[in-house]
Amino acid sequence: MCSIRPLSKPKESELLEGNTEHRTTTYFEFAPKDEYNHVSTELKYQETDYKGMGRDLIEFITIRGGIFMSVKKVLTVIYSWIFIIFKLFKIALVNFRSALHFKLPGFSLIEISIVLLIMGILAGAIFKGKDLIESAQLSSVAADVQMLHIAYLNYVNSYNSLPGNDKNVSTRFGKDGLNGTGSGKTSSGEAKNIFKHLYAAGLIDSENFKMPKIGGAYDMISDDGIVKLRISEGENGFLSSTQVVSLVAKINERLGSKPGLVETDPKEIKSDSKYLIKIRIN
Repeated sequence: MCSIRPLSKPKESELLEGNTEHRTTTYFEFAPKDEYNHVSTELKYQETDYKGMGRDLIEFITIRGGIFMSVKKVLTVIYSWIFIIFKLFKIALVNFRSALHFKLPGFSLIEISIVLLIMGILAGAIFKGKDLIESAQLSSVAADVQMLHIAYLNYVNSYNSLPGNDKNVSTRFGKDGLNGTGSGKTSSGEAKNIFKHLYAAGLIDSENFKMPKIGGAYDMISDDGIVKLRISEGENGFLSSTQVVSLVAKINERLGSKPGLVETDPKEIKSDSKYLIKIRIN
């Protein structure tokens, strides 16, 4: 520790003569304890009066014989920072606890029940909407089958020939390379030209007919002269058992329920199988 004592006092004669040095300047000496007698420190403290500008402090420290810093001063600074940090942490903790205890206004049981009811209605509408979309797609497929069946019969009645097997397509429609044998029995190779013959006659809109709305594709096959429309996906089944049952019912409704009109593959309907379907056209 240190003690402070004045080095000198201004003389009255100096004050009377207007000597301003001693009026504005006072010298002090830091006198350390005996073990630090080799250190001498002077502190120059000067206070100058200027109106409206306040007090300006200037410290000038001259250390003679070495540099000394009190350990207590260092520890005081460290303790001060720790104290400040602890206070800030305490304030933050109090605010956090207050936020945890803050409660939002709740909902009554009636309000919660209404919300759950609306959610249930929306969920039911979504699932029902999906079923309606699928039903519309299957109805579209049944309509395609009916349209193709009518086009096939119109061709037979108009040209007295079977589409695909007609041997006069090139002369009748100017389509080379599509003539059939004219045998009256459509072969497997000739079945692939059925759509092209119907398109050449203007009975369908495309020589590939169209794509089914439910997925997969249409293609014509001949089963020993019996012309069938096959609905498959790469000649593989893709329809579920529920879709097959619904589609068969819709086709029978449009074309009339006849033995052998609709054939499924596999024939036995199981819930875990995928199906392709064949519809007799001629």
